Amino acid sequence: MVESIWEGYVTSEQIADEAAKDSADLIPNGWYEGVILSHKTSLNEQQSPLNGMPVAQVRVELYGVGERTRQMTDFLTGAEARWPEGNDLMRESRLGNLLARATGTLGKQFSESLDAATQARCLYRVGTQKGRDGGEPRNRIYGIRPVGR
Repeated sequence: MVESIWEGYVTSEQIADEAAKDSADLIPNGWYEGVILSHKTSLNEQQSPLNGMPVAQVRVELYGVGERTRQMTDFLTGAEARWPEGNDLMRESRLGNLLARATGTLGKQFSESLDAATQARCLYRVGTQKGRDGGEPRNRIYGIRPVGR
């Protein structure tokens, strides 16, 4: 019975394993049509401006990557989090806003934006982020817009 409490959680080791698999076969930088396959929201516990805010881990399926379909994982939030220096929006907050605009759910609960993105395709701009402290590079989402724009 106790095991069911931990059923929906992902460990940091699982996230690291998934990131390593993703980095071994990087997606070329560019815009790709895609859809969110799944999303899981939890409170961020890392020391950052997102600390204590709800952050969604999304699994996106991208179409037309070479001659095949590819999947990647990234993080978005509907919360407004800014970097202390410069007051710029964090990438996760900016992407949450772009997702809401692309799905026509701006001003609604962020969960509605996530659900809408599982039903409708959007364009996702994929780029490559250098690994920290000599770590492997990985793909990140840097832009989201509606299909046809």
